[in-house]
Formats: sequence, C-alpha cells, structure tokens
Amino acid sequence: MYTLEPTGIWIAGDFGLTKLIPYGEILEIKKINLAESVLTGWNLLKPGLSENYMGVEGDPLHVMMIETKDGRYLLHGDDLDTFIAAAKERVQASRKA
Repeated sequence: MYTLEPTGIWIAGDFGLTKLIPYGEILEIKKINLAESVLTGWNLLKPGLSENYMGVEGDPLHVMMIETKDGRYLLHGDDLDTFIAAAKERVQASRKA
C-alpha cells in the first residue's frame, strides 16, 4: 500500500514495514514488468530494468519501483501509471525547491 503525502510517499508493507520516503530522497520511480524481466534474465537488483508496458492494469506482474540511496522498494497496486506520474511531478517540484 502506498499514498502520496505532502512531504513524501508513505509505504506500508506486509511485514510491518511502514515508512515515509521523502520526495527529495527518491532517485527514480518507475513501473516494471516482472514477467519480462524474468524472461529476459534481467536482475532486479541491477540497472537495465524493463520499462515496457505489457498486460492489464492491476496485473500482479507489474510493480512500481522506488529507488533511493538506501535501496529499492517494489510495490504492487492498481493504477500505477497515474500514481507514478503524480509522484514524479512531486519529486521534480521538491528538487526545484
């Protein structure tokens, strides 16, 4: 689960992980197709991840990756494209400030 907050993205995971990631700490945010990554042999922990969209919205094989200097977070959810677009706008606005 994730939500856009005024100062960052609030994430809540299955294992009790809850964290606010400030927009200023986000290096990259994008949508990843896990099936394509597995089929092409790409490692999720290395650069060169797939950015191609394949499948339907809400497909469990699509995740959002938020990369910070401390690590990467992979999140499932519906309407990832809309969320990522809004998050990128806020990240850019925080960099300008």
